[in-house]
Amino acid sequence: MQFMKYTRITSSRGVSRLRFLIGSACLMIAAFTGVAAAQSPVAYVYVGENATQTPFNATSAFAASSDGKLTEIKGSPFTQTTNIGYMLATNGTHFIFVGPDPNNLEGLMKYLYSYKVEPDGGVGQQVSAIDTQLYGGADCTPDQGYSAPEGVEMDHTGQYLYVPYCTDAVQTYKIAKSGELTFQNAAIYNNVDYGGGLPKLAGNSTFAYNQALGENYTYTFAAYARESDGSLVYAGIPTVTGPSLPEGDYPSFSGLITDDPTDHFAVMLQIFRPSESGYCALASYTVGSQGHLTSTNNENNMPALPDCGQAMLLSPNGKFLVVLPNGQRSLQFFHFNGADPITPLDNVIGKSGWFATMAWDSSNHLYVLNGLSGRLHVYTVSSSSVVEASGSPYDVPFCGYDFQDQVEGCMQNLVVRSIP
Repeated sequence: MQFMKYTRITSSRGVSRLRFLIGSACLMIAAFTGVAAAQSPVAYVYVGENATQTPFNATSAFAASSDGKLTEIKGSPFTQTTNIGYMLATNGTHFIFVGPDPNNLEGLMKYLYSYKVEPDGGVGQQVSAIDTQLYGGADCTPDQGYSAPEGVEMDHTGQYLYVPYCTDAVQTYKIAKSGELTFQNAAIYNNVDYGGGLPKLAGNSTFAYNQALGENYTYTFAAYARESDGSLVYAGIPTVTGPSLPEGDYPSFSGLITDDPTDHFAVMLQIFRPSESGYCALASYTVGSQGHLTSTNNENNMPALPDCGQAMLLSPNGKFLVVLPNGQRSLQFFHFNGADPITPLDNVIGKSGWFATMAWDSSNHLYVLNGLSGRLHVYTVSSSSVVEASGSPYDVPFCGYDFQDQVEGCMQNLVVRSIP
Protein backbone atom coordinates (compact mmCIF):
# COMPACT_ATOMS: atom_id res chain seq x y z
CA MET A 1 0.00 0.00 0.00
CA GLN A 2 1.26 3.51 -0.86
CA PHE A 3 1.01 6.18 1.88
CA MET A 4 0.27 9.83 1.05
CA LYS A 5 2.68 12.69 1.79
CA TYR A 6 1.22 15.34 4.07
CA THR A 7 2.25 19.03 4.44
CA ARG A 8 1.47 21.15 7.46
CA ILE A 9 -1.89 22.90 7.03
CA THR A 10 -2.95 25.51 9.59
CA SER A 11 -6.46 26.38 8.51
CA SER A 12 -9.34 24.62 10.21
CA ARG A 13 -10.55 23.46 6.83
CA GLY A 14 -7.13 22.02 6.11
CA VAL A 15 -7.03 20.21 9.44
CA SER A 16 -10.45 18.69 8.76
CA ARG A 17 -9.22 17.54 5.36
CA LEU A 18 -6.09 16.03 6.94
CA ARG A 19 -8.19 14.17 9.52
CA PHE A 20 -10.44 12.89 6.74
CA LEU A 21 -7.49 11.59 4.74
CA ILE A 22 -5.92 9.92 7.78
CA GLY A 23 -9.28 8.40 8.71
CA SER A 24 -9.74 7.08 5.17
CA ALA A 25 -6.27 5.53 5.20
CA CYS A 26 -7.05 3.81 8.54
CA LEU A 27 -10.26 2.42 7.11
CA MET A 28 -8.35 1.08 4.12
CA ILE A 29 -5.81 -0.60 6.43
CA ALA A 30 -8.62 -2.08 8.50
CA ALA A 31 -10.31 -3.36 5.36
CA PHE A 32 -7.16 -5.07 4.14
CA THR A 33 -6.56 -6.53 7.63
CA GLY A 34 -10.09 -7.89 7.64
CA VAL A 35 -9.50 -9.60 4.31
CA ALA A 36 -6.35 -11.23 5.68
CA ALA A 37 -8.18 -12.40 8.81
CA ALA A 38 -11.02 -13.95 6.82
CA GLN A 39 -8.74 -16.38 5.01
CA SER A 40 -10.16 -19.49 3.43
CA PRO A 41 -9.78 -22.78 5.34
CA VAL A 42 -7.10 -25.24 4.28
CA ALA A 43 -9.06 -28.25 5.56
CA TYR A 44 -12.26 -29.42 7.20
CA VAL A 45 -11.99 -31.68 10.24
CA TYR A 46 -14.74 -34.07 11.35
CA VAL A 47 -14.98 -35.84 14.70
CA GLY A 48 -17.68 -38.35 15.56
CA GLU A 49 -18.39 -41.00 18.14
CA ASN A 50 -19.73 -44.52 17.94
CA ALA A 51 -21.35 -44.92 21.35
CA THR A 52 -21.70 -48.40 22.82
CA GLN A 53 -25.46 -47.99 22.79
CA THR A 54 -27.75 -46.31 20.30
CA PRO A 55 -28.59 -43.62 19.46
CA PHE A 56 -25.21 -42.66 18.05
CA ASN A 57 -23.80 -39.23 18.67
CA ALA A 58 -23.69 -36.49 16.08
CA THR A 59 -20.72 -35.39 13.97
CA SER A 60 -18.74 -32.27 14.95
CA ALA A 61 -17.11 -30.31 12.14
CA PHE A 62 -14.36 -27.67 12.11
CA ALA A 63 -12.64 -25.43 9.57
CA ALA A 64 -8.82 -25.38 9.86
CA SER A 65 -6.80 -22.29 8.96
CA SER A 66 -3.28 -22.31 7.57
CA ASP A 67 -1.82 -21.92 11.08
CA GLY A 68 -3.75 -24.92 12.38
CA LYS A 69 -6.44 -23.03 14.30
CA LEU A 70 -9.89 -24.62 14.28
CA THR A 71 -13.27 -22.90 14.06
CA GLU A 72 -16.48 -24.89 14.45
CA ILE A 73 -18.62 -24.89 11.31
CA LYS A 74 -22.09 -23.39 11.57
CA GLY A 75 -24.64 -26.10 12.34
CA SER A 76 -22.10 -28.38 14.06
CA PRO A 77 -22.61 -30.88 15.58
CA PHE A 78 -24.68 -32.36 12.77
CA THR A 79 -27.57 -34.41 14.11
CA GLN A 80 -28.89 -35.90 10.87
CA THR A 81 -26.18 -38.56 11.31
CA THR A 82 -27.23 -39.41 14.87
CA ASN A 83 -28.62 -42.87 14.13
CA ILE A 84 -26.20 -43.77 11.33
CA GLY A 85 -22.91 -44.52 13.06
CA TYR A 86 -19.71 -42.74 12.18
CA MET A 87 -17.94 -41.17 9.25
CA LEU A 88 -15.30 -43.19 7.38
CA ALA A 89 -14.17 -40.97 4.51
CA THR A 90 -15.03 -38.08 2.22
CA ASN A 91 -14.19 -37.30 -1.41
CA GLY A 92 -15.09 -33.61 -1.12
CA THR A 93 -18.61 -33.92 -2.53
CA HIS A 94 -19.95 -36.72 -0.32
CA PHE A 95 -19.31 -38.28 3.09
CA ILE A 96 -19.24 -42.04 3.65
CA PHE A 97 -20.65 -43.35 6.93
CA VAL A 98 -20.95 -46.89 8.27
CA GLY A 99 -23.88 -47.93 10.42
CA PRO A 100 -26.58 -50.50 11.12
CA ASP A 101 -29.77 -51.27 9.22
CA PRO A 102 -31.94 -48.15 9.54
CA ASN A 103 -34.74 -50.44 10.73
CA ASN A 104 -32.57 -52.23 13.30
CA LEU A 105 -30.25 -49.79 15.04
CA GLU A 106 -28.92 -52.48 17.37
CA GLY A 107 -27.78 -54.70 14.51
CA LEU A 108 -24.43 -55.08 12.79
CA MET A 109 -22.68 -52.01 11.36
CA LYS A 110 -23.13 -53.40 7.87
CA TYR A 111 -24.58 -50.46 5.90
CA LEU A 112 -22.64 -47.85 3.95
CA TYR A 113 -24.32 -44.45 3.75
CA SER A 114 -23.45 -41.40 1.67
CA TYR A 115 -24.26 -37.82 2.70
CA LYS A 116 -23.91 -34.60 0.75
CA VAL A 117 -21.06 -32.18 1.55
CA GLU A 118 -22.39 -28.63 1.88
CA PRO A 119 -20.43 -25.69 0.37
CA ASP A 120 -19.20 -24.61 3.82
CA GLY A 121 -18.02 -28.15 4.64
CA GLY A 122 -21.10 -29.08 6.67
CA VAL A 123 -22.92 -32.40 6.54
CA GLY A 124 -25.98 -32.32 4.27
CA GLN A 125 -28.74 -34.83 3.75
CA GLN A 126 -28.46 -38.57 3.15
CA VAL A 127 -28.14 -39.51 -0.52
CA SER A 128 -27.67 -43.27 -0.58
CA ALA A 129 -27.55 -46.41 1.59
CA ILE A 130 -26.36 -49.90 0.71
CA ASP A 131 -26.32 -53.19 2.63
CA THR A 132 -22.84 -54.70 2.24
CA GLN A 133 -24.02 -58.14 3.35
CA LEU A 134 -26.06 -58.56 0.19
CA TYR A 135 -22.93 -58.93 -1.93
CA GLY A 136 -20.00 -61.26 -2.55
CA GLY A 137 -17.53 -61.88 0.25
CA ALA A 138 -20.01 -61.17 3.04
CA ASP A 139 -21.03 -64.82 3.57
CA CYS A 140 -18.35 -65.42 6.19
CA THR A 141 -18.51 -66.96 9.66
CA PRO A 142 -17.32 -65.43 12.95
CA ASP A 143 -14.24 -67.67 13.20
CA GLN A 144 -12.99 -66.15 9.95
CA GLY A 145 -13.07 -62.63 11.32
CA TYR A 146 -15.56 -59.81 11.51
CA SER A 147 -18.94 -60.31 9.85
CA ALA A 148 -19.27 -56.60 9.01
CA PRO A 149 -16.97 -53.99 7.43
CA GLU A 150 -14.16 -52.71 9.65
CA GLY A 151 -13.69 -49.62 7.54
CA VAL A 152 -13.15 -48.41 3.99
CA GLU A 153 -10.22 -47.30 1.88
CA MET A 154 -11.05 -44.64 -0.73
CA ASP A 155 -9.11 -44.59 -3.97
CA HIS A 156 -7.13 -41.52 -5.01
CA THR A 157 -9.87 -40.26 -7.35
CA GLY A 158 -12.58 -40.44 -4.69
CA GLN A 159 -14.74 -42.58 -6.98
CA TYR A 160 -14.28 -46.04 -5.42
CA LEU A 161 -14.43 -47.58 -1.96
CA TYR A 162 -12.61 -50.76 -0.91
CA VAL A 163 -14.17 -52.65 1.99
CA PRO A 164 -12.32 -55.61 3.58
CA TYR A 165 -14.77 -58.28 4.74
CA CYS A 166 -13.85 -60.98 7.25
CA THR A 167 -10.44 -62.36 6.32
CA ASP A 168 -11.19 -63.53 2.81
CA ALA A 169 -12.61 -60.74 0.65
CA VAL A 170 -12.37 -57.09 -0.39
CA GLN A 171 -15.52 -55.52 -1.82
CA THR A 172 -15.44 -52.60 -4.28
CA TYR A 173 -18.15 -49.93 -4.38
CA LYS A 174 -18.51 -47.01 -6.78
CA ILE A 175 -19.57 -43.50 -5.71
CA ALA A 176 -21.48 -41.74 -8.50
CA LYS A 177 -21.34 -37.96 -8.88
CA SER A 178 -24.80 -37.93 -7.31
CA GLY A 179 -23.45 -39.84 -4.30
CA GLU A 180 -25.30 -43.05 -5.20
CA LEU A 181 -23.42 -46.16 -4.00
CA THR A 182 -23.28 -49.27 -6.19
CA PHE A 183 -21.51 -52.61 -5.72
CA GLN A 184 -18.79 -53.31 -8.29
CA ASN A 185 -17.17 -56.63 -7.39
CA ALA A 186 -15.61 -58.72 -4.63
CA ALA A 187 -12.04 -60.05 -4.61
CA ILE A 188 -12.41 -63.41 -2.81
CA TYR A 189 -9.47 -65.64 -1.86
CA ASN A 190 -10.88 -67.95 0.88
CA ASN A 191 -7.76 -68.05 3.03
CA VAL A 192 -8.67 -68.40 6.72
CA ASP A 193 -5.05 -67.64 7.70
CA TYR A 194 -5.05 -64.42 5.73
CA GLY A 195 -4.01 -61.31 7.65
CA GLY A 196 -6.28 -58.74 6.02
CA GLY A 197 -6.60 -55.06 6.74
CA LEU A 198 -7.40 -52.10 4.54
CA PRO A 199 -5.75 -52.40 1.09
CA LYS A 200 -3.36 -49.52 0.39
CA LEU A 201 -3.15 -48.23 -3.19
CA ALA A 202 0.14 -47.36 -4.85
CA GLY A 203 0.48 -43.82 -6.19
CA ASN A 204 -0.48 -44.78 -9.74
CA SER A 205 -3.45 -46.81 -8.40
CA THR A 206 -2.39 -49.85 -10.43
CA PHE A 207 -1.78 -52.12 -7.44
CA ALA A 208 -2.88 -52.33 -3.81
CA TYR A 209 -1.47 -54.29 -0.86
CA ASN A 210 -2.35 -55.61 2.57
CA GLN A 211 -1.32 -58.60 4.67
CA ALA A 212 -1.20 -62.36 4.00
CA LEU A 213 0.34 -65.37 5.70
CA GLY A 214 3.69 -66.30 4.16
CA GLU A 215 6.37 -68.92 4.83
CA ASN A 216 7.53 -69.98 8.31
CA TYR A 217 4.28 -68.64 9.78
CA THR A 218 5.39 -65.08 9.17
CA TYR A 219 3.38 -62.47 7.34
CA THR A 220 4.02 -61.05 3.90
CA PHE A 221 2.13 -58.91 1.39
CA ALA A 222 -1.07 -59.72 -0.48
CA ALA A 223 -1.35 -57.95 -3.85
CA TYR A 224 -4.36 -56.71 -5.80
CA ALA A 225 -4.52 -55.48 -9.38
CA ARG A 226 -6.86 -52.60 -10.09
CA GLU A 227 -9.16 -53.04 -13.08
CA SER A 228 -10.25 -50.27 -15.47
CA ASP A 229 -13.62 -50.04 -13.70
CA GLY A 230 -11.87 -49.38 -10.37
CA SER A 231 -12.40 -52.88 -8.97
CA LEU A 232 -9.68 -54.74 -7.12
CA VAL A 233 -8.80 -58.29 -8.17
CA TYR A 234 -6.72 -60.54 -5.92
CA ALA A 235 -3.32 -61.12 -7.56
CA GLY A 236 -1.69 -63.40 -4.95
CA ILE A 237 1.54 -62.93 -3.04
CA PRO A 238 3.96 -60.65 -4.94
CA THR A 239 7.71 -61.05 -5.28
CA VAL A 240 9.34 -59.11 -2.44
CA THR A 241 13.04 -58.15 -2.55
CA GLY A 242 14.83 -56.69 0.48
CA PRO A 243 15.56 -55.19 2.82
CA SER A 244 19.10 -56.51 3.20
CA LEU A 245 19.52 -58.34 6.54
CA PRO A 246 22.24 -60.40 8.20
CA GLU A 247 22.23 -64.10 7.40
CA GLY A 248 19.57 -65.91 9.42
CA ASP A 249 17.42 -62.82 10.02
CA TYR A 250 14.09 -62.64 8.23
CA PRO A 251 11.33 -60.00 8.07
CA SER A 252 7.62 -60.34 8.78
CA PHE A 253 5.17 -57.71 7.52
CA SER A 254 3.33 -56.26 10.54
CA GLY A 255 0.34 -55.14 8.51
CA LEU A 256 1.18 -51.44 8.95
CA ILE A 257 1.63 -49.83 5.55
CA THR A 258 1.05 -46.29 4.25
CA ASP A 259 1.42 -44.80 0.76
CA ASP A 260 3.00 -41.68 -0.71
CA PRO A 261 1.77 -39.87 -3.88
CA THR A 262 4.21 -41.83 -6.05
CA ASP A 263 4.87 -45.57 -5.99
CA HIS A 264 6.49 -45.89 -2.57
CA PHE A 265 5.27 -47.34 0.70
CA ALA A 266 6.40 -46.96 4.27
CA VAL A 267 6.17 -50.34 6.00
CA MET A 268 6.68 -51.52 9.57
CA LEU A 269 8.50 -54.86 9.68
CA GLN A 270 9.15 -57.27 12.51
CA ILE A 271 12.68 -58.61 12.17
CA PHE A 272 13.24 -62.08 13.61
CA ARG A 273 16.64 -63.43 14.64
CA PRO A 274 17.61 -67.01 15.43
CA SER A 275 17.73 -67.61 19.21
CA GLU A 276 17.36 -63.88 19.91
CA SER A 277 14.52 -61.47 20.48
CA GLY A 278 13.60 -59.60 17.35
CA TYR A 279 12.77 -55.96 16.82
CA CYS A 280 10.62 -53.70 14.67
CA ALA A 281 11.94 -51.38 11.98
CA LEU A 282 10.70 -48.98 9.30
CA ALA A 283 11.43 -49.78 5.66
CA SER A 284 10.60 -48.06 2.39
CA TYR A 285 9.45 -50.08 -0.63
CA THR A 286 9.07 -49.26 -4.31
CA VAL A 287 6.32 -50.79 -6.47
CA GLY A 288 7.52 -52.22 -9.78
CA SER A 289 5.60 -52.24 -13.06
CA GLN A 290 4.44 -55.82 -12.42
CA GLY A 291 3.47 -55.19 -8.81
CA HIS A 292 6.69 -56.55 -7.28
CA LEU A 293 7.95 -54.81 -4.13
CA THR A 294 11.61 -53.84 -3.65
CA SER A 295 13.41 -52.28 -0.69
CA THR A 296 17.01 -51.07 -0.99
CA ASN A 297 17.20 -50.47 2.79
CA ASN A 298 19.39 -52.53 5.10
CA GLU A 299 19.70 -53.30 8.81
CA ASN A 300 22.03 -50.34 9.43
CA ASN A 301 19.85 -47.59 7.95
CA MET A 302 16.32 -48.68 8.90
CA PRO A 303 15.00 -46.82 11.97
CA ALA A 304 14.39 -49.29 14.80
CA LEU A 305 11.17 -49.07 16.83
CA PRO A 306 11.76 -50.45 20.34
CA ASP A 307 8.02 -50.34 21.11
CA CYS A 308 6.97 -51.41 17.62
CA GLY A 309 3.76 -49.65 16.60
CA GLN A 310 0.05 -49.95 16.04
CA ALA A 311 -0.57 -47.18 13.49
CA MET A 312 1.40 -45.14 10.96
CA LEU A 313 0.50 -42.54 8.37
CA LEU A 314 2.28 -40.57 5.64
CA SER A 315 1.45 -36.92 4.97
CA PRO A 316 -0.30 -36.32 1.62
CA ASN A 317 2.88 -34.86 0.09
CA GLY A 318 4.81 -37.97 1.13
CA LYS A 319 7.43 -36.02 3.10
CA PHE A 320 6.53 -36.83 6.70
CA LEU A 321 5.72 -40.10 8.44
CA VAL A 322 4.12 -40.41 11.87
CA VAL A 323 4.15 -43.63 13.90
CA LEU A 324 1.98 -44.37 16.93
CA PRO A 325 3.99 -46.83 19.07
CA ASN A 326 2.43 -49.52 21.22
CA GLY A 327 1.34 -47.93 24.47
CA GLN A 328 0.21 -44.84 22.53
CA ARG A 329 1.99 -42.41 24.88
CA SER A 330 4.00 -40.69 22.16
CA LEU A 331 4.08 -39.80 18.48
CA GLN A 332 7.24 -40.49 16.49
CA PHE A 333 7.88 -38.39 13.38
CA PHE A 334 10.19 -39.23 10.49
CA HIS A 335 11.30 -37.86 7.14
CA PHE A 336 10.09 -40.10 4.33
CA ASN A 337 12.52 -40.11 1.40
CA GLY A 338 10.89 -42.28 -1.23
CA ALA A 339 13.05 -45.31 -1.99
CA ASP A 340 15.82 -44.03 0.27
CA PRO A 341 15.96 -44.91 3.98
CA ILE A 342 13.51 -43.26 6.38
CA THR A 343 15.20 -40.80 8.79
CA PRO A 344 14.17 -39.49 12.26
CA LEU A 345 12.56 -36.05 12.65
CA ASP A 346 11.03 -35.49 16.12
CA ASN A 347 9.04 -37.03 19.00
CA VAL A 348 5.98 -35.77 20.86
CA ILE A 349 5.41 -37.14 24.36
CA GLY A 350 1.83 -37.07 25.63
CA LYS A 351 1.16 -35.37 28.97
CA SER A 352 -1.96 -37.37 29.84
CA GLY A 353 -4.15 -40.09 28.41
CA TRP A 354 -2.99 -41.64 25.17
CA PHE A 355 -2.95 -40.81 21.48
CA ALA A 356 -5.56 -42.51 19.34
CA THR A 357 -6.87 -41.80 15.81
CA MET A 358 -4.64 -39.69 13.50
CA ALA A 359 -5.18 -37.83 10.22
CA TRP A 360 -3.17 -35.38 8.06
CA ASP A 361 -4.21 -32.43 5.93
CA SER A 362 -2.28 -31.18 2.89
CA SER A 363 -0.77 -28.26 4.82
CA ASN A 364 1.40 -30.49 7.05
CA HIS A 365 -0.96 -30.44 10.02
CA LEU A 366 -1.45 -33.67 11.93
CA TYR A 367 -4.71 -34.07 13.86
CA VAL A 368 -4.77 -36.57 16.76
CA LEU A 369 -7.50 -37.52 19.23
CA ASN A 370 -6.71 -38.19 22.90
CA GLY A 371 -8.24 -41.54 23.83
CA LEU A 372 -8.78 -40.53 27.46
CA SER A 373 -10.15 -36.99 27.23
CA GLY A 374 -11.42 -37.07 23.65
CA ARG A 375 -9.67 -33.74 23.01
CA LEU A 376 -8.37 -32.97 19.52
CA HIS A 377 -4.69 -32.04 19.17
CA VAL A 378 -3.26 -30.21 16.15
CA TYR A 379 0.47 -30.32 15.29
CA THR A 380 2.32 -28.35 12.62
CA VAL A 381 5.16 -30.34 11.08
CA SER A 382 8.13 -28.78 9.30
CA SER A 383 11.42 -30.17 8.02
CA SER A 384 13.06 -29.43 11.38
CA SER A 385 10.42 -29.71 14.11
CA VAL A 386 6.91 -30.59 15.29
CA VAL A 387 5.01 -27.84 17.15
CA GLU A 388 1.53 -27.95 18.66
CA ALA A 389 -0.62 -25.30 17.00
CA SER A 390 -1.95 -22.33 18.97
CA GLY A 391 -5.33 -23.13 20.53
CA SER A 392 -4.70 -26.88 20.60
CA PRO A 393 -6.00 -29.12 22.10
CA TYR A 394 -9.71 -28.59 21.42
CA ASP A 395 -12.66 -29.91 23.38
CA VAL A 396 -15.07 -31.92 21.25
CA PRO A 397 -18.23 -33.80 22.27
CA PHE A 398 -17.10 -37.00 23.94
CA CYS A 399 -19.03 -39.74 25.69
CA GLY A 400 -16.28 -40.22 28.22
CA TYR A 401 -13.93 -42.73 29.76
CA ASP A 402 -15.15 -45.58 31.95
CA PHE A 403 -12.84 -45.42 34.97
CA GLN A 404 -14.42 -48.48 36.57
CA ASP A 405 -13.63 -50.78 33.66
CA GLN A 406 -10.64 -48.72 32.49
CA VAL A 407 -11.93 -48.61 28.94
CA GLU A 408 -13.11 -45.92 26.55
CA GLY A 409 -16.77 -45.06 26.92
CA CYS A 410 -17.06 -44.85 23.16
CA MET A 411 -14.94 -44.99 20.03
CA GLN A 412 -14.17 -41.69 18.32
CA ASN A 413 -13.36 -41.38 14.66
CA LEU A 414 -11.57 -38.65 12.77
CA VAL A 415 -11.79 -37.66 9.09
CA VAL A 416 -9.91 -34.75 7.47
CA ARG A 417 -10.66 -33.28 4.06
CA SER A 418 -8.00 -30.99 2.60
CA ILE A 419 -9.13 -28.07 0.43
CA PRO A 420 -7.48 -28.15 -3.03
